[in-house]
This record gives sequence, C-alpha cells and structure tokens, in this order.
Amino acid sequence: MATLSKQVLGRISGSVGDINFRQKNGTNNVSARPNSYTPPDDEGSVQRRSKFAYACTLAANIISIAPLKTLWESKLTNGETAYNKTVGTNYRIVGSDALTDQTFLTPGIGFTFKRQLLPQE
Repeated sequence: MATLSKQVLGRISGSVGDINFRQKNGTNNVSARPNSYTPPDDEGSVQRRSKFAYACTLAANIISIAPLKTLWESKLTNGETAYNKTVGTNYRIVGSDALTDQTFLTPGIGFTFKRQLLPQE
C-alpha cells in the first residue's frame, strides 16, 4: 500500500479502476483492488460476520443517543471514533444474533440483561 505524503490530489476516497483510495488519520492511502475475493462460508466465518454485524448495529444504536456518544468520545485514543470504540468493546460480549448477559452502553459501565418470560409468552 502506498501513502500520499503531500495532498496533491486533495482529500480523496473511493475507487478508480483497480485503485482504492482511503483516508485514515488525515492521510490518503492508496492500494490495489484485489482481482477477486470470495468470503469463506464455513460455520465459524459466518458466525464471526454475523456477530460483527450485530455489534455494529448495537454500536450505531448506542451512539445515536447524544449523551452516550459523548461518554464514548471521552475515552477515545489514537484516532478512534465513538463508533469504533463501541464496536470494539461490545464485539466480544454480544452473540451472533442477540445480546448476551452483559452489554456496555457506556465505556466501563455495563449492565446485566436478563430476559424474563411474561405469563402470556
């Protein structure tokens, strides 16, 4: 991967032909697009992707609440975003399709989630 040290092209992201442009921490990064990619479909890979998708959805919902987003932003390091921090913290805790017994709404402060069946269930 190449890194543009001068902003000759300005701030660029996306793809042009076989070249990908990304930005990270204020620098433009250039890489070649792979010829092809087929994600593995073994059970473990599918579960990891599902778990990651669930953690991403959870993080998006948590940081959509302004006071919670502010709390996550107060704990950021090294160019992280509140979204990245929330996903990273909760990824190891969530299941592939549901909350487990503990989820972090705020950094360092979790809550226990116990589902109780109601009489009509």
